[in-house]
Amino acid sequence: MATTIDGIAIATPHKFKVERYPLTVKVGRTASGLMTGSILAWKRKFTLHYNAITGADLKNIIDLLTTTTFFHTFVFPDEDTGADTTVTVYPGAISDDYLLCTADTKLYTDIEFALIEQ
Repeated sequence: MATTIDGIAIATPHKFKVERYPLTVKVGRTASGLMTGSILAWKRKFTLHYNAITGADLKNIIDLLTTTTFFHTFVFPDEDTGADTTVTVYPGAISDDYLLCTADTKLYTDIEFALIEQ
């Protein structure tokens, strides 16, 4: 099972974190202080972390996410179902640390980016 963005395989992340959160509407408090609100849907934020990858792998990810297209198709192996899951996402910030450059290789470390479910 490969992790892909818009049908293009990306390097397998070393850590893959999933956050689940509610999308809410009309959240507020009554005169007595009781909190009220409605949940529209539950969404996920996927954080992919790489200990170290090559410049080519990082460029592949950046090129896929920094286009004029806001939403992307993200396919990942779902630990809950054991099968590939496809979701529509938009990217968050992409961070990395430059590690070293040799004649033919660039290496980056602590690469992390988030993909937020539409």
